[in-house]
Amino acid sequence: MPSLTKNRNICVIAAVAMFAITADFAPAFAQTDSRTTTVGGRERPELDALGVKRGGFTVFPSVEVSETYEDNIFNDQTGTIDDFITTVTPAVRVLSNWSTHSLRFNGSGDIVRYATNDKEDNEKYKLSTDGRLDIQRDTSVSGLIGYEKSVEDRGSVDDANGLTPTEYDVISLDAGFRNKWNRVSLDSRGTLRRRDFDDVATTAGVTNNDDRDRDEYKLDVRGEYEILPEYNAFAQVILTSIDYDSAVDDAGVNRDNEGYEIRGGARIDISGLLFGDVFVGYISRDYEAASLNSVDEFSAGVDLTWNATALTTVKGGVKRGVSETTLVSSSGNLSTAVNASVDHELLRNLILTGRLGVSRDEFKGTNREDEYIRAGVRAKYMLNRYVYLTLDYDYATRESNAANSDYDTNKVLFKIRGQL
Repeated sequence: MPSLTKNRNICVIAAVAMFAITADFAPAFAQTDSRTTTVGGRERPELDALGVKRGGFTVFPSVEVSETYEDNIFNDQTGTIDDFITTVTPAVRVLSNWSTHSLRFNGSGDIVRYATNDKEDNEKYKLSTDGRLDIQRDTSVSGLIGYEKSVEDRGSVDDANGLTPTEYDVISLDAGFRNKWNRVSLDSRGTLRRRDFDDVATTAGVTNNDDRDRDEYKLDVRGEYEILPEYNAFAQVILTSIDYDSAVDDAGVNRDNEGYEIRGGARIDISGLLFGDVFVGYISRDYEAASLNSVDEFSAGVDLTWNATALTTVKGGVKRGVSETTLVSSSGNLSTAVNASVDHELLRNLILTGRLGVSRDEFKGTNREDEYIRAGVRAKYMLNRYVYLTLDYDYATRESNAANSDYDTNKVLFKIRGQL
């Protein structure tokens, strides 16, 4: 098995080197190509927020208040409990107005309150700064610093079934480099994610989550070659390394691991009508513990957008990847997901959306398999540039070969958004 330390050091050195270059300018992403504008992303000058200009920046404050009815808040198979959930979300975006370079700040919070089950009350926060430094016309470096405080989903396999939701923190550092030489382009990005899980009280005592705390390193390098204006071929290599704080988890297993993914595919853009990526590849993940099975699987991905008409956008995607899990004896979760959505502009200020997703989780090293179906519809009504209204319905179901792990849930949400 390759040395974990060697590959981890490669990821760390690359990420630190790129971040050192971009520490003062974090990643604002490439400008939008007007040809590939979707229904949801289209500018609406008479309805878009104007923001408040301050020097070379524009500030976009907003607040959302939503009321949700959910018929199975704990995602249980039997004895389901329903509740009404009120969420208040203040947020602010700050965007630079510079002709070159870019700097952006985002901050938001969710204050969540349950009408009856107040032990589920929680607060979530997100803060990030990202930007781009344009060195030359086709050369730029970028970076991001972010912090998130959130709670684990009650439907997660890793949920400890605590008396309250499991809280966790994520610190993110990203740095990237992009360059283009005629028909050849290179994108590289180094990422560090620090995840820290709080302990949680359960009916059996306190669950110590220190064995889940970890650092996640990733180095992603992608090269493209323009075959024709509408078609680019690309090759991509992704190196990953997971380093847990604890030498072993509560089951006595060392979960440190490293892996890679190799992809080859095409990026297409046919006159802005059909665009996106298609690829096939190979995933490998090796674990320090001999008791954890290695993961060696083919990968594939589709991320396509079709502007069927000026008023309708269709999106479709396929994703396959490996994620961490706390499930005893399982090395990782191999997830395969297929998703589709349709946005339709019924009126200039009314957008209807339908979405459907099907996924399958295979917990390597065990016989557990979970299958999910998720579906939803949404209507977004833009009353004016200051007030948006949203009505949303979501359905989700899980079928598992693990005992008492099936569930169905329905959610209905109404949201009002105020913005400047």
